[in-house]
Amino acid sequence: MTTEREPTIRPDGADTSFPKTLAKRTRLILDALPDPNGTRLIDLGCGAGGYTLALLELGLDATGVEIDDAKVEEFRRRAPDRADRVTLADLADAPFPDASFDAALLNEVIEHAPDERAALAEARRLLKPGGTLIVFAPNRLYPFETHGVYRKNSDRRLPFHTPFVPYVPNALARRWWRPWARNYFPWELRALVREAGFRIEKTAYVWQAFDGAYSPTMPAPLRFVAKLAQAVAPFAERLPLVNRFGAVSTMVVGRRG
Repeated sequence: MTTEREPTIRPDGADTSFPKTLAKRTRLILDALPDPNGTRLIDLGCGAGGYTLALLELGLDATGVEIDDAKVEEFRRRAPDRADRVTLADLADAPFPDASFDAALLNEVIEHAPDERAALAEARRLLKPGGTLIVFAPNRLYPFETHGVYRKNSDRRLPFHTPFVPYVPNALARRWWRPWARNYFPWELRALVREAGFRIEKTAYVWQAFDGAYSPTMPAPLRFVAKLAQAVAPFAERLPLVNRFGAVSTMVVGRRG
């Protein structure tokens, strides 16, 4: 894990709203909420608003915040009747009053936030007492750095399928690579959430849905591995220890005091 103000960290990243991934994660989000129907939720760093829109359709009163104006415009073109549901703003400085929401979602976001602690502090500010925080973030127990890392003093990125990159200690890794996103051991993510003023209620290990398993652009050996993983994942992710090391993300649910 890098420090909260690591200079190479950028507020940038791909959306995770592929159909199978979206369906899987929205189920987990609904399960984490005491009463999803009508829950006022803020989706911080919502990208092009795929989850914001899906949660609206599932009965939540969802609102998104996104710093990338191109993604905000993409959402507004996609859902013109709900254009006001995504606001262009920094997730660490959202334009809403204190205690405005019942739930806050940070879905693969804090690893890209220039200041991860400021992002969590803003989520706490926006939540009502007893409100629910849901964080998905990269799992450092997973043996691949799915963002890839840049080679030191180069704009070339190490391929994402290079194994065991997350296991290299930070002090050593920084001699060879420049990260553009963080990753977290599960206990590190829980400590961050707890430090931000939340009581930890749940930790879950989230496997990929392998939406791209049949992508023709994927190298043939990786397609084979992805198809195999897609077939065994529903069983493997129930196994102790295996579920932790095979999970691409950790989900932490916290409760605001």
